[in-house]
Amino acid sequence: IVKKAIAKASMFISGLGHFELSLNGKKQGDHFLDAGWVKYDKEALYVSFDVTESLLRGENTIGVMLGNGFYYVPPVKGRFRKSKPAFGLPKMICRLFIEYKDGTTENIISDKSWKTSSGPITFSSIYGGEDYDARLVQKGWDSSSFDDKQWKNVLIVSGPPAIRSQQAEPLKVFENFNAINISKLSEKDWVYDLGQNASGIISLKVKGKKGDTIRVYPGELLKNGKVNQKPTGSPFYFEYVLNGEGTEIWQPRFTYYGFRYLEVRGAVPSGKSTDGNLPELLELKGLHTRNAAKRVGEFTSSNELFNKTDVLIDWAIKSNMASVFTDCPHREKLGWLEQSHLMVSSVMYNYDVATLADKVVNDVITSQLDNGLIPEIAPEYIQFTWGGEMFRDSPEWGSTGVILPWYLYKWYGNTEVIKRAYPTMQRYIT
Repeated sequence: IVKKAIAKASMFISGLGHFELSLNGKKQGDHFLDAGWVKYDKEALYVSFDVTESLLRGENTIGVMLGNGFYYVPPVKGRFRKSKPAFGLPKMICRLFIEYKDGTTENIISDKSWKTSSGPITFSSIYGGEDYDARLVQKGWDSSSFDDKQWKNVLIVSGPPAIRSQQAEPLKVFENFNAINISKLSEKDWVYDLGQNASGIISLKVKGKKGDTIRVYPGELLKNGKVNQKPTGSPFYFEYVLNGEGTEIWQPRFTYYGFRYLEVRGAVPSGKSTDGNLPELLELKGLHTRNAAKRVGEFTSSNELFNKTDVLIDWAIKSNMASVFTDCPHREKLGWLEQSHLMVSSVMYNYDVATLADKVVNDVITSQLDNGLIPEIAPEYIQFTWGGEMFRDSPEWGSTGVILPWYLYKWYGNTEVIKRAYPTMQRYIT
């Protein structure tokens, strides 16, 4: 309860694997998949928000939704999962720091007085997709007028041994893509061609009956007119169950994929059918998600082939700039380290990745083994040990621990990262 005039209010929050924060029913910030994924047995990240304008005089309500991310990949049959990390079940911790105009301050810390409940997200996997049942929405759940008598008290649990501020740019939603073509597979199955392959999620607008269920399968390729996920991880899909209350709008919160095509099952595009037996899909878009590193360079030439090649490479870069430099935005989403030093110079010409590359260095430090080995992947969620340790211990990947800090110094004059990474370099080469 706020009784005095506020000068400034700041929220510091960590939600594992990912979180979405709201104050008085309004989402805070425009981030996607906060906080960034790290080596969870070593640390977690927290994110800071200026919430001065969101707090009201009188009662206020803090709402948090949690998703699994790489912190916990659920072992569900019938959904894709490349690796199986399970550091624990979703959890959160936060601190609201209020500075009043009269010079006094107040700390509000998440504790055992908080309450929790299941929500409409019935399945969440960084590898397998996301399911949302709109019938389970508790209207006004994050507002002060909500009756939470049926909610349970939270459990106090432990977390990673260290927590630090997220310094890298967050992920955000960028370009939106509408279909350039819609193809009919059957009366209830349709394929949307968005015209561009990119990392991201969907956004849908639909009308139908309560309990109607839509599945959307994203993919980069088609086979016999259908989406083919075999090369990129299958099955991955988005599922939405309607509540039947007029026009409904939804987009996933805690997963993403790489795709150009969307195969819709269980709905009909607007204007394609009038029998009313299936929900009407009023709109379906692709939303490109990536790290919000600022664009700092452009390339153009008199050769159109070179220009098109640059655009192609740029989309590959954008689609693999997440919380790490990923190998792909679907099948693995892992931070293979070779690309971090082979590609980073090219990336730096186009994007300011000073904070993202610095995070990768920290991921290398936390993933280094006690014997000095730097694995091919950081954060290391899965061990590829075909042929013993030979594949896991490979200098093409591990040398990132030496090369990337040097590049950060050369490009950005970052001396601190050299000091921080130097012990890791020494342990790696000795």
